[in-house]
Order: sequence, then C-alpha cells, then structure tokens
Amino acid sequence: MNVRKYMQPLHEQGASIFLLLLFVGDLLFIGLHFANLKLPLFRSPFLDIILNLEEDRGYAEMFQYLKYCWVLILLLLMVWKKKVWQYSAWMPLFAYFLVDDFFQIHEWAGNLFATHFTFVPPFGLRLEDIGELTASVIAGGVLFIPLLFAYRSASSVCRKVFFDIALLVVLLIFFAVGVDMVHGAIDMGWKVSFILGVIEDGGELLSMSLIVWYVFLMTVRSDTDKGHLCDMLFAMVKKDAADRLSEPSNSAV
Repeated sequence: MNVRKYMQPLHEQGASIFLLLLFVGDLLFIGLHFANLKLPLFRSPFLDIILNLEEDRGYAEMFQYLKYCWVLILLLLMVWKKKVWQYSAWMPLFAYFLVDDFFQIHEWAGNLFATHFTFVPPFGLRLEDIGELTASVIAGGVLFIPLLFAYRSASSVCRKVFFDIALLVVLLIFFAVGVDMVHGAIDMGWKVSFILGVIEDGGELLSMSLIVWYVFLMTVRSDTDKGHLCDMLFAMVKKDAADRLSEPSNSAV
C-alpha cells in the first residue's frame, strides 16, 4: 500500500517543517531522559529534575504546556479565520489538559479516592489509579457536552476536522491513561518500569505534537475540504479491502 500517496493531501510545507521541529524537540527530551540514566555526567539531583520525562514540571512537561497553549491560540485563530465558532468547543478540553497537568488534578483526585475507599482494585491496579481514572472519566464526560452540541450544528467539513482531532486526542489518552494504567499495574523491575515510563511520557509528547501540527495545518490551509485524517484512513481501509477481495481471483489466474 502506497501510504505516501494518502499522506500527500496532508502536506503543507510550513506545517510539515513545524511538525519536524516539534518531533525534534520531543526526541531530544527522550534522548536526554536516557542520557540522564546512563551517563555519569548527567547524574545529578538538579539535572534529574529538569531532564526526567516523568518529573512533574520538568523541562519536558514545560514543553508540553507550551503545546497546549499553542493549540488554544491556534483554535482561536481558526474560529476567527474560518468564521466557524464550533472549533472553539475544543478549547475547554485542551485548557483542562493544561490545568490538569500543571496542577496535577487527577493525581490529587486519585489520592483523595484512596483515602476514602479500602477495596482491592482488579488487575493489580492501585486505589490511586482507580481514582485517577474516575476523575478523568467524569471530566471527559463534562467536556464532551460542548463538543457534542458543536458537532451537531457543524458543517460536513467541520465535522471531519472534529473527527480528526478526536482521533489524535484518543491517541494522546491512550498513552496518558492506558499506558499509565499498565505502568501502575505491572511490577517487573525498574527496567520494565523505565521503558513503560518512556512509552507513556514520550508517547504523550509525540501525540500532542501531532495535535499541534494538525490544528496548525487546518489554520493556515485555505481549503480545509481536503486533507483529512478520516478521509485518508477510510481510503486506506477501502483500498486494503479491495486488494484482499482481488487476491483469490489473481491467484486463480
């Protein structure tokens, strides 16, 4: 399957360069995280704080905060430039991500949950994990309401943009919540814990970079009727299904 052919409509020189720079920043922080573990030069309490991917309010997290701010600004620009108010419905969600990361709201909710309940969670999870998951589900349910109202009144083009952003947000949540749950449940030594931590926090960095890139792409592009992730995925699935259906006839010949 020629993936490059499907990716071409998503290409915009400025946006592609921006994405490359974002990825370079992400990979730099991931590389420094490994260097902080392996190289004696980096092993100091101060550098451990600022270079550790898992450290709250470390340099990597500050970079993530900056991305949240960029998305909020870009969404405002989209509303102003495209004259489509529905895009503003995403702003509360990303504002929550920023506030939650900075003030560690879900961690606080998890600790509060653990102090009030004493049952044994399934799958090796901790009470804190259940509390964090509960807080995230409640927040997601509340923030889904404005998105639903905006989607129902949106045009077909706007709905495609909604669907694309939702796909990328699901990818972000997969690392932030899904891998985090696995990280908390599995105890197979520090090496496995370290790798899961890198996958979790590195995946969050890269996923958020994709979100910033996509919102930037939709903001600068004059024709937003083309180049949607949902269209690309649908075309790839349709092409793959057609290829599979044609295999028996080809083999018969």
